[in-house]
Amino acid sequence: MIKVYHTSLSICGYLVCAMADYFGQKHISTARELVDAVEWINESRLSSYLQKPMESIQLARSQYCSDHNMKNFESQNYLRDWVANYEIEDYLRQKVPTYSNRNVYFFRFCSYDFPEAIEKLKHEEKERVVDEKDFKGQLQFVTMF
Repeated sequence: MIKVYHTSLSICGYLVCAMADYFGQKHISTARELVDAVEWINESRLSSYLQKPMESIQLARSQYCSDHNMKNFESQNYLRDWVANYEIEDYLRQKVPTYSNRNVYFFRFCSYDFPEAIEKLKHEEKERVVDEKDFKGQLQFVTMF
């Protein structure tokens, strides 16, 4: 799927979305049900859950590239970037209302606590990082859906 969607080789952000899709369909009320759900996961089964987040995030990125008249080389690099926290949040905001289990929480680091990283941001991530400004000094914060 990495080749199909031209993503980064590091697909952890897509996996977060895929796992949310998977667990969002589960009604887990016991430790045994949780163990069973986790043991069900393997690469071939999880790959079926990767398609939707990859499509969604890559479509949003492609639209951003088009809207900002990015050159081909620059847009190709942007499409291969790691998935940003705001992209995971956007995906979850769209998907959580469709889950039968809506107990979804997204824990993440606050970018404002890493000024050297903020200086390196590009494209939409540079625009969207201001959404985290209120959380500066908290190191981590959680979004509930």
